[in-house]
Amino acid sequence: MTVSYSGNFMRLLLRWKGSIWRSVWIELVVFLTLYYGIIVFYFYGIPTIDSNGELGYKKKFHEVCLVFNEYTKNIPLTFLLGFYVSNIVSRWWRQFECLSWPEDLLTRNLIDAGLLNDQEYVRLEKMEDPAPGVRWMAPLHWIQQIVTEEVEAGRIPTHFLAVFMNELKQYRTSFRKLFCHDWVCVPLVYTQVGQDLMRPFGMDDDDIELSYILDRNLVISFAIADCLQSDKPRKFSAVLIPKKEVLSR
Repeated sequence: MTVSYSGNFMRLLLRWKGSIWRSVWIELVVFLTLYYGIIVFYFYGIPTIDSNGELGYKKKFHEVCLVFNEYTKNIPLTFLLGFYVSNIVSRWWRQFECLSWPEDLLTRNLIDAGLLNDQEYVRLEKMEDPAPGVRWMAPLHWIQQIVTEEVEAGRIPTHFLAVFMNELKQYRTSFRKLFCHDWVCVPLVYTQVGQDLMRPFGMDDDDIELSYILDRNLVISFAIADCLQSDKPRKFSAVLIPKKEVLSR
């Protein structure tokens, strides 16, 4: 599941779930074991085997270390890791954006500037109990129902409906992308992000919560059919301010 995190740098270092320590602790234990084993062999093993230095074990050990050091300098490790991680992160996010959502034609349209009356508020509150998360998509769904009625009554040309629905879809898609960026954090384990994100739909700390998305989409799909269809609020006349009153202000 996706691990959310916040706080300063020191607090992040002390986290275990979703942290670098949890991902690399096995490799770290192996590395430290080999590292201190080599140190013990260098300072205690070689003097025991070659106490007088006649066999030249220390000199040979230094030569081997220099060879490994030269090979390490010839490998552009930083460039390779940066290029690899950049591609894997982009691939990981594109996979998340490919997930389908049942309310792709709906969007948040709740504004406190008088666009919601008491009757509509009661309807929205009733929708929240059976299906949490469906309330925010209801206002735009009402708009779609009203526009469809206007088209069926012949007051709006049919081709305008397609244009209008396409604009609503683009508006909804923008909000969905913002929601996804806010919901899914960049993985805390950045040094291991390339390996962890190869399969983003697993059960690791930084994987996408696919089971939640499937359950949520099922609930939302039933809520759209049960709560939103044929349940638009009653239309009322807008109260406009007379022109003279506006000019007097």
